[in-house]
Amino acid sequence: MPFRDCIGHQQSIALLQAAVTNERLAHAYLFHGEEAIGKRLTAIRLAQALNCEQPPEADGLDSCGACRSCQQIEARTHPDFFVIEPDPEQATRQIKIEQVREIEHQIMYRPLIGERKVCLINDADRMTIGAANALLKTLEEPPAHSLFLVISSRPAAL
Repeated sequence: MPFRDCIGHQQSIALLQAAVTNERLAHAYLFHGEEAIGKRLTAIRLAQALNCEQPPEADGLDSCGACRSCQQIEARTHPDFFVIEPDPEQATRQIKIEQVREIEHQIMYRPLIGERKVCLINDADRMTIGAANALLKTLEEPPAHSLFLVISSRPAAL
């Protein structure tokens, strides 16, 4: 599904489109704001747009929403798309250091089928201190082919 599904995020999407067009895409972005406003959806659409196999001819950055890569990212089965989030089955609902270390290992390799490896970190404010420190090391020296999309409704807690 293309960016048109991301209602209320036109300014953020325009900034991301400009960054891609000008080849100035950063290695990490923080999506922050109130709960349930579409931060995660916008981040997923960015991952799809960057790895889309059949991008629309229209100006700017977007995805078709129908190709294999777009479908796999939506289903979380794309080999170059990773999601870290708190386990809802755990009482603490924290992101643990083991989760971050697993992604660190995976992100170091070149993408298998996409243009970039994308790591979406949902509810990043729920990372343990150890997980945050491990992620910081990777964010300081990221692989060139990687992109981290960090999502938080409490950015001051990061």
